[in-house]
Parts: sequence; C-alpha cells; structure tokens
Amino acid sequence: MKIFRLIIIITAVSNMIPALGEDQAPESPVASIYVIYSASHNILFDRWFLPTLKDNYRVISIHPEQLCPTGEFRSTGWSDITLKKVEGIIQAIHEHWGSIFLVSDPDIQFFKPTWPEASQLIKDYDIAFQAYYPRGRGPGKPRNICTGFIVCRANNRTLQLWQDVATYIKQHRGHPTANDQDPLEGLLRQKYDGELIKWGYFSDAFRGGETLPGKHWEPGNHIKLERNIILHHATFTVGIKNKIKQLEYIRTRYDGGNFDG
Repeated sequence: MKIFRLIIIITAVSNMIPALGEDQAPESPVASIYVIYSASHNILFDRWFLPTLKDNYRVISIHPEQLCPTGEFRSTGWSDITLKKVEGIIQAIHEHWGSIFLVSDPDIQFFKPTWPEASQLIKDYDIAFQAYYPRGRGPGKPRNICTGFIVCRANNRTLQLWQDVATYIKQHRGHPTANDQDPLEGLLRQKYDGELIKWGYFSDAFRGGETLPGKHWEPGNHIKLERNIILHHATFTVGIKNKIKQLEYIRTRYDGGNFDG
C-alpha cells in the first residue's frame, strides 16, 4: 500500500505579501502546484519555497516516507524516493484530468511570478521543464531536462509518459539511471521524439546552480546571476546544508543587487 501524507495549502498573494510590487503577481488564474518531498527536505519547503512563492497557486504538498536516508542525489534509496515522486505526478494527472498543473521540488526560491511564463508555454506544449544549462553546454551539447520545476497538461500523452518512467525505475532499481530524470529524457528524445508529446523548456530565468559542466557547486564558487531571474533551484551540489548555503548565496546577491548582467 502506498502511504502519502497530503497537505493542501491555499496560498493567496494578498495573504503572503503585504503589498504588491513590480516583481509580484496580481491575482492570477489559480493552478495547483505539487511539491513532493520527504522529511529531510522540510526545512527547504518551510524556509525557502513557501515564504518566497509569488503566485496564487494551490500548493499540494505530498510527503512520502524517508526512503532515501540522506535525501542526497543517487544515494541509497534514491530510486525508491524518485519513484514516489513519479507516482505523485501520476496522481496529479488523474486529479487534474483535462487541465494544467505544476510540479516543483522544495529546494527552490522565487524572485518573480512563474505563472505568466508557465501559462504561455503550456499553450504550445503538453509539458515543459526547467533546463539544466539553459543556454546549452557548448557546440552540439543541448540543454538537459531538470524535473525540479514542471508545467504539465493532464492528458493521455503525459499519463503514458510518466507511467513509462515509473516502469523503468521499477525495472532498474538501484541503477544510477533509475530516477525521475534520466529515463524521462531518454523517452522524450527517443520513444516520443517530440511528435507524440510536445515538450519544451522554461527560459533561462529559471536558474539552477550550474557553474561549469560536470562540476559540483561548493560554497565559495561563483554562480552567474542575472537581473531577469524568476526562480533559483539549488542544484549541482550535494547535501541539504550545501543547498541551503547556495540558496543563501543567491538570495544575498539578489537582495544586494550583485548581478552579472
């Protein structure tokens, strides 16, 4: 039996933020955003995701049990916890059939509303993702899918896609590729080939912790920060403590106007 603890939080911009500024959203169409995480990531959701959210989303927080003891990428139990995330997305598709929803990791902080870009993107796609290396990794090296922030149509195509991802994880448990991202990218680029499913990326204003290809971020490393940033996802670093340090680093620079462009 699958056991989830489900918390629904209705976030209204007027309740979260005393007065709307130029970087904050007016009342926008309400969409659901699913945040699926275990107890190790509570601090990220409570201190970073929820307090900085700029959109009038219905936040649906799903808490699978702590199947990955450290919560670290590709550590013991990683396949099992990412399978729970995929099952949560499949649940979201059933609950929002024929409409649109979003999915987010909890290690994200927001600087501007996401709904304006998400609502425009989904007009042309079945699903769209944040990108790793949003400007590519060099000649012939395209962007990669990051499942940390997703906007999705709930239809037969996306349901089959995520069911295929779940099947792959179950069949390859414990293998480094048995997670939510690797099989997803393989399926979209091969089996579905951009025709059966229309998919794309958010703009490079949806940032991660990339520095140089193949290099993990450590405290003290530089991350390019531009004024147009909409959200920051604490990626390319290992451990909750480093994620928090990266979130603090970007927030301090943003608040101090310390931009690269």
